[in-house]
Amino acid sequence: MARSTRKREVDSGGFSEISKTKALAFAAGLTVLAVLGVWLINRTTRGARILDVEALEREQAVRTASMEALTQSEELIQEGKLAEAQALVERVTESDPNFYLGHVMLGYLYMQMGKAPLALQVTQRALALEPDDPTVNYQMGQAESLMGNLDSAIDHVAKAIRVREKLNLPGAPEYHITLADAFARSGQPRLAAQQMETALEADRSGAIAAAEAAGPEAQAALARVLLKRQEVAEGARLYARIAMERPDRADWQYQAARAYMVLGRFDQAETFIEKAVDLDPSNAAYVQLKGQIAKKEIGPSLELGEEDQTEESEQSIENLFQP
Repeated sequence: MARSTRKREVDSGGFSEISKTKALAFAAGLTVLAVLGVWLINRTTRGARILDVEALEREQAVRTASMEALTQSEELIQEGKLAEAQALVERVTESDPNFYLGHVMLGYLYMQMGKAPLALQVTQRALALEPDDPTVNYQMGQAESLMGNLDSAIDHVAKAIRVREKLNLPGAPEYHITLADAFARSGQPRLAAQQMETALEADRSGAIAAAEAAGPEAQAALARVLLKRQEVAEGARLYARIAMERPDRADWQYQAARAYMVLGRFDQAETFIEKAVDLDPSNAAYVQLKGQIAKKEIGPSLELGEEDQTEESEQSIENLFQP
């Protein structure tokens, strides 16, 4: 999960339409059961109750109140009142513990507030209630990723993507960006690149925004793909952004310098290559690039990055997305 507020699936900090539909269907089902209960009661002798209509009505009232509270919490989130939203949703999970969307929202709030262990704990409760819901599995993946449990994160996000595909839901670039981030951080750059490509095809601007929200590793993986696609300006911007955020990463300083050199923006290139050489003065590639930039020699196209020169053992993407 990102340190900044991430875009939710459908609207203003909310849940997917499928999740909302399931919740509304549950409430409607309670109404039908209540009517059926009245009919059954009228047919029994001595007032024996086949269904506890009053209990159903109470449950329906609680669920309706829970939905209204979540709507209110979304408004509070939009206003930046996360603590108030948290208190409200915590009351929802206490009064309506089987309402999985309440646990999802609470997990989301905990992630936004930097409480990753709590986010994982409450999202696990949602998963126990709705193990096949794509929103729940996606958030589980985010929470696991925040905790450094990358294998579990990959499994949950991959499942969320599979379920969305089965339901013929539109592509969600943030899902693929989150999966790519987990691949990149677990040392599987080729699989990360595949997911970045998929995210870009689904929604280019959405993919870039999701990567920026996900963190520097996701941005580096996306920048790498953009450079291979010869989208050098955007790739350079992302590398420069993370290089400034992480001045200790010589490789990111180097990649930003290479991209700016290809663009002919030697002043920016010089700034980044100086930092790279200062961090790793024995690196021959860094020293060579510094000389080229000093002579204002525009280098070759950026079809291959340093990462492409290494071989890594990666799991099969085909196996990953099998049911």
